[in-house]
Amino acid sequence: LCMNRGMDCGTTVPYGYSKAKTNVWLSSMEPALSQPDPQVLLVQDNWKNGGRTKNSETLSLVKFNIPPLPAGQDPAQFKYRVRIYGGKVETNGADQIFFYPASNDWDPATVSWHSRPPCNYRSDAVLYLNHSREYRMVDVDKAVRKALAEGKTEISWYIGGDRQGNHYQFETGSSQQSLILMLTGFSKTPEI
Repeated sequence: LCMNRGMDCGTTVPYGYSKAKTNVWLSSMEPALSQPDPQVLLVQDNWKNGGRTKNSETLSLVKFNIPPLPAGQDPAQFKYRVRIYGGKVETNGADQIFFYPASNDWDPATVSWHSRPPCNYRSDAVLYLNHSREYRMVDVDKAVRKALAEGKTEISWYIGGDRQGNHYQFETGSSQQSLILMLTGFSKTPEI
């Protein structure tokens, strides 16, 4: 998952991981369209000049199986993160995008803008990024642990835009760059 990908394997080799089980993008501009196997994931929204519902909006909806925490080890030494590959389309600096919680009750073959699960627009995580197409890590540890405490084995998020109208493009779970939910161990080693 890290070799020959231009990243530090020391902090990116997961104890466990799962590729996105399903991923789609949904657009208010094409409200009846289903995208069961998209080539890329698209994100864009604009909350200015009349607010979010007065402008076009494109959200990506992703679902993962949750990798279990290791038995017999201190769970505090592990962290859940999403690894996503992509970036902003525009080259006008960096902005933040949002991971909003979503219900797991959706089917990629039939979900559309009209039939999508509700979104409360209160984010579980934020990712600050620019136009460079690269791997990015998103800390989703609290949200995943909450889902585990509720007995869930899957977790879904909407990926929403920067609220400024910029466009973002990311690789899917089936791509070579693999959108994944990973569980990585972190342990502080005392210096001698």
